Amino acid sequence: MLKRVSSENPSVVSLTRDCFQELRAIYSPNKAAKSTSSKDEWVNYAYYLEDRIVGCVKVKLTNGELQLSGLAVESAYRKQGIARRLIMTLCELYGSGNAMSVWCVEDTGNVEVFKALGFEVLQTESSSLFSLTNGHPATEVKLGYSIRNTQV
Repeated sequence: MLKRVSSENPSVVSLTRDCFQELRAIYSPNKAAKSTSSKDEWVNYAYYLEDRIVGCVKVKLTNGELQLSGLAVESAYRKQGIARRLIMTLCELYGSGNAMSVWCVEDTGNVEVFKALGFEVLQTESSSLFSLTNGHPATEVKLGYSIRNTQV
């Protein structure tokens, strides 16, 4: 079940920290990485199994596009359809939106995860915000999904 939660929810903070800590072995934000939008614009959701938060995501609806950020699933619950169910529920909640998008760092393997969920690569660019652990700029990939054709 998906529920709207506070960004300060301790379980969400812990889950997000743990999931993104795994990615720090691949890339990290550099000095240019500054928040360009108000935190108030983003809505936080948690995915519950029984009474336990096992997934979370931040969303923002802009000009008919539902933007995703910080999608995380607890490692013990991965490959069980949690991300798919989370995305399907968001499509239902934000049915007025036309599309969904998310940015990933290419080297993490997350691009393939989103492709398997029905997303398509829309844009690829050298990042000015994230650096790989070898010091090179990360490659960011924007993926998109049509809400109108919800087949996740």
